[in-house]
Amino acid sequence: MNMIQERYLIWGSRELAIIIVTLIEIIIPFMMKFEVYETKTIVTMIMITIILLVVFIYCNLQLLLMEISYFIKNKINSKKVININTLLHKTKDTIPANIIPANTVFHDSIPVNRASSDIINDNINDVSIRKAQNKKHKFNIAKEYITETFSPYCSNEEIENICAAIIDYSKGETDFSKYPSVEIKVLNNLDLYHFAWSIWNHFRVGKQDMIVKLLKVIFATKLSDVDVKTIKSHLKDDENKGIVKIKEDLSNPDEQKK
Repeated sequence: MNMIQERYLIWGSRELAIIIVTLIEIIIPFMMKFEVYETKTIVTMIMITIILLVVFIYCNLQLLLMEISYFIKNKINSKKVININTLLHKTKDTIPANIIPANTVFHDSIPVNRASSDIINDNINDVSIRKAQNKKHKFNIAKEYITETFSPYCSNEEIENICAAIIDYSKGETDFSKYPSVEIKVLNNLDLYHFAWSIWNHFRVGKQDMIVKLLKVIFATKLSDVDVKTIKSHLKDDENKGIVKIKEDLSNPDEQKK
């Protein structure tokens, strides 16, 4: 009876339950112990109690079955969670260490009583954090490439200007008019094209038109006489020519296109 919470009992069942409990736990044992009544009377009281108990169960059968079902499901789910934890730790012990990613974390246990929504929110937060970390890492690689490419020809302030514009580009921005143009004389147009293609290939943000637009704004003086279509069509020309060569992988500083 304790399985069913009082607020779920149908009208009148609360009083019936009190009577049954009183008969079972107080009156009948007291009568049998002190022989207050004849055996026939005690048997009669027991029969009355059983009848009342049957009536109580019949009135609340649906609720009782629901509570039992809920109890069984909880037990099954608990066993599943324990089995998952066991499997995770067995997997951790059997997989060779050299193929387990460095950032893989095996939790000692999975909380059984946590709400599903909390677990989902935690997973979403973890994914968001990983995405933010990946974006930051990706831009740090690009920043090193930009600094390495332009430091012999530009001031630190100009390099920071180029980096800021690339940050906006990597976020999907399309308006770069707020950035001042950079004057650069040593590098030719082909060098700038190779730089733009390497950055586009690194971030893969939208079509190449956006990186060409950025190039036209940042190096406005140098490319003033070249239209967007021409630049776009020559981004990967003569990959190994010029000072700045095409780089398929910016994270590899030793890469050299052959």
